[in-house]
Amino acid sequence: MLNMRFLKKYGTLIGFAILCAIFSLLSPVFLTIPNLTMVLLQGSMLTIIALGTTVVMAAGGFDLSFGALCGLIGVLVAGMMVNGVPVVIAIIIGLLIGAVFGTINGLLVTVVGISDFVATLATMSIARGLNYFYTKGDPIFKGIPEGFKVIGQGKIGLIGYPVLIMFAVLIILYIFMNHTVTGRQIYAVGGNKTAARLSGINVRWIRVLTFIVGGVAAGLTAVIVTSRLGSGQPLAGEGFLLDGLAAVFLGMTMLREGEPHIIGTFFGALIMGVLVNGLNLLGVQYFFQDILKGLIILAAVALTVTGHSKD
Repeated sequence: MLNMRFLKKYGTLIGFAILCAIFSLLSPVFLTIPNLTMVLLQGSMLTIIALGTTVVMAAGGFDLSFGALCGLIGVLVAGMMVNGVPVVIAIIIGLLIGAVFGTINGLLVTVVGISDFVATLATMSIARGLNYFYTKGDPIFKGIPEGFKVIGQGKIGLIGYPVLIMFAVLIILYIFMNHTVTGRQIYAVGGNKTAARLSGINVRWIRVLTFIVGGVAAGLTAVIVTSRLGSGQPLAGEGFLLDGLAAVFLGMTMLREGEPHIIGTFFGALIMGVLVNGLNLLGVQYFFQDILKGLIILAAVALTVTGHSKD
């Protein structure tokens, strides 16, 4: 029983260690310092956007719009700077756009009464449409200030600024979710909305707040991605939806089973980063990577459901 309990709690971490061991045996490049720092750098943006989604899901919500929102904010921030808006102002506006979209998602769910899935599917489509209306599908790259590019391309030693931002977000959200009244209320709402409401928690506000956090995380990710690419790419946010959900679901299988949590999502994003990096080193074609990601999501959800059904 103890062994089974241990495997259920730490099995995903053990699987992560085995995955690293396999890639290190198959590729001599995998365990080199430059490659490992690249894994962290590439995974930093996924981690930030997935952490925002974790907060939404911790309150029992679901968000499909964060990838499309990231893409929209990225091109809008790039467009503003190209048209002379100061870098700091453009970044602040980008984060505010994320907060506005998050607020809209939250109000559609809590006030209008639309399901999370339908509401965020609709706002995902709206964000994607606005993106292509604004860019006509063309990247925005002429006139991006060099100072802005430092955010995504600068580094201290071997550690890129996006990695430092990722750890800052990780620490802030960990403290927020685990050591503040509001964070505990978010988990209470996710556990049982009716009980939370009867205990005096403003369930509507808490749920709206989580969507705002998710929207701001998407905005921050958009800023970093745009800075790193040195351009506003209309398709930049498309890959985050599948990978972000996979990271959150993987995190739900470890430590605190069946519950979205910050540390779990961090390791889930790390697993996704290692998987993509290792498969790229081995020359595995991209469509096999998508198949594996889909299988990982299925396995993670299946483990979560199985864990709940046996409790």
